[in-house]
Formats: sequence, C-alpha cells, structure tokens
Amino acid sequence: MATPQKGKLIILVAPTGEQPYREEGPHVPITPKEIAEEAFRCYQAGASIVHVHARDEKTKSPTSDLTVFKEIFTRIREKCDMLIQATGAMSTMHDPVTNTWSPPSDEQRMALLGVDPKPDMTCVPTGSSNYFGPGGKFTTITNTHDFLKKYFKAVKGKFKNEIEIWDASYLYNALRLAEEGVFDKDMPVWFNYCMGEGDGYQPATPRQLLYVSEEGKRLFPKAKWELTARGKSIFPLHAVAMSLGCNITRVGFEDHIYLPNGEMAKNNVEIVESAVRIAKAIGRDIATVAEAKEIMGLPK
Repeated sequence: MATPQKGKLIILVAPTGEQPYREEGPHVPITPKEIAEEAFRCYQAGASIVHVHARDEKTKSPTSDLTVFKEIFTRIREKCDMLIQATGAMSTMHDPVTNTWSPPSDEQRMALLGVDPKPDMTCVPTGSSNYFGPGGKFTTITNTHDFLKKYFKAVKGKFKNEIEIWDASYLYNALRLAEEGVFDKDMPVWFNYCMGEGDGYQPATPRQLLYVSEEGKRLFPKAKWELTARGKSIFPLHAVAMSLGCNITRVGFEDHIYLPNGEMAKNNVEIVESAVRIAKAIGRDIATVAEAKEIMGLPK
C-alpha cells in the first residue's frame, strides 16, 4: 500500500450536475445566480475549484446554451478568485416531445472551450461508456479516438485538462494517446478516478480505488489524481483517497446529496465542510486557490 501523504488537499465542488433535482430534497442551485452564490459559499468553506454544469432556468433540465455558461462564469469571477472547471460533456439534451435524452455533438462540446470569460480547467473521459443518466435512463457517452485527439489538441496550453478515468481501461486509452504524441505522459497529467454504485462507473470500493490509483502511478509516475465517487456511502472512500495521497477530492450535489451520517445535506456547503473535517482529521490541510494553482501547475 502507498505511504500516506500529508500535502495540501484541493477541494473541488460540483454543485449542480445533470441529475439531482429539487424535488429530491436538497436545494440544488439551478440559475446562474444560484450556482455562482453556491460556489462562493463553498469557496468560503474551503473549496478552491468549482465544476460547472448549466441548467435551463424554466425547465431546470441540463442545457448546452453557451450564454448560460458565460453568465455562470462571469458571476463567479465577480465574486471570488475560485478556479472554474467547465464540464467536458456539456450535458445530455432533453427532447420534451419524445421525453428522451441524447448526448451533445462533438461540435457542441468543443464550443464550450471558446466561451468568454474562459474557464481555467476542463475535463474529458478517455473512453466511451453507458451510465445511469438523467430521467433514469442509461445514456451512452461516446469519446472516439479522433474526438479525443482533437479535444486534447484544442485544450493544450490553454486549459488544465482533467482526464476522467471511469474504468481501468481508460488509463490504457490515455497511454495510447500519449504514445501517439497527443500529450506528454511524463508531464504531471491529471486523472480523476470516477467511481459509483451500479451506474456505469467502476465500483466505488477501496479495493478498486487502490488498484486503479496504483496502476495510474505505474503508467504515469508524475500524475496528479482526484477521486469522484457517487452513492450514499462515499465519504469513507474519500477518506481512503486522502490517506493514499490524492491531490483533489471532488464533492457536491452532482455526485451525492448525503452527509457522512447518512442525512441529506441542505446545500453543497455542508458537504464541503464535511470533506474539510475529514481531511483535517487525518492530517491533510486544505489548499487555498493560490496553493491549488501551484499544485496543479497553473499560472499564479
């Protein structure tokens, strides 16, 4: 087992996402104003990065409208220096006539990279998968080899790019891209190990986390890594990741709506505060925005 690390821990909050709705209990932020205000409160609680999805204000459904993303980014920038990560998936698109969901086109996903003000970070999975998506339906997320090469080229030198690892095979897809010269595997690349409970991700268990994180270190020795976990019992897994030396812990309503004691959180701030308490209990101090920039190799 890896030696526990005591470096500063970055808290990343994903306050909205595509799936949770207010009818489920918590007050999920929907409008650009609500998302920006929630991000700011999470910033005050210890989060230094916010992962942004957008919603349609009237329907509350996910949207790929660039003007909505622009307003969210602008409002956050006006409130604080929090780092902004744009979703790489945009969102699945809802057809109200057929009540079906479909993924955005490659062009729609690429268009988000041109929004002004631009985000600091983006993300993309290095593989394709079926997952339990909006509306209780399995949704197919497709990332072809050609799209990934185009995406990595577009973000190079402009954004810090998170590589989402939904399964160990995604690591080998990333390795192939590196071997083809798409990116340098000897640079401090950034992996997000995405885990869940029967929703299309690799299982959210300590055994799987240990395996995939160690395999990531073997293939990419200088990589930074993050944990995203979905389900009701994710905080123990976050504690394992923190003990193993993860650089980033991602929390928020996109992934889970429950506190460590099993109660439903009232807002994202309560979830961020829980992550901070767990980190400090095992000896991990929380990174400020300036420290997060240094850890992730971003300009100060």
